[in-house]
Amino acid sequence: MAKTKLRAIDIILLVVCIVLMFFSYQNIRKRKRINEVKDLPYKNVSLENVQDGIYTAKTETSFLNLKLQVKVENHKIEDIKVLERSEIRNFDEKVLLDKMIAENKAFVEVVKGQELASLVYITCLDSALAQGDSSLQKIEDDTELSANEN
Repeated sequence: MAKTKLRAIDIILLVVCIVLMFFSYQNIRKRKRINEVKDLPYKNVSLENVQDGIYTAKTETSFLNLKLQVKVENHKIEDIKVLERSEIRNFDEKVLLDKMIAENKAFVEVVKGQELASLVYITCLDSALAQGDSSLQKIEDDTELSANEN
């Protein structure tokens, strides 16, 4: 009888340890992803400065690789196409992309429950728009000139 009780306690402790290890792993993985998203480049492009054209950008993280193409006409986002995307579960990208087009900006409210994936999409679109941003190109040109003068 005592051995049976001891085995039951051992099994319970083993299960508790496994559950704690699983949640610890999930927590560490989530923190790593958060840090990874924090390090993505955000340019906060104003569409007023973006010239008409089609721009493409790629953003890679450990949990999502994404390549977007955006079409801009008259300082408005006309279309966003997903050219490449790694598999991500339960993410409705159409809602986010439609919101970006409707609000005419990259920085929109993230999809609840998929905040990190949403931020990857936002960063990728922002990077694509930066290619057509005349004000950013002017800053880069001025920086290059300053470096060449020295």
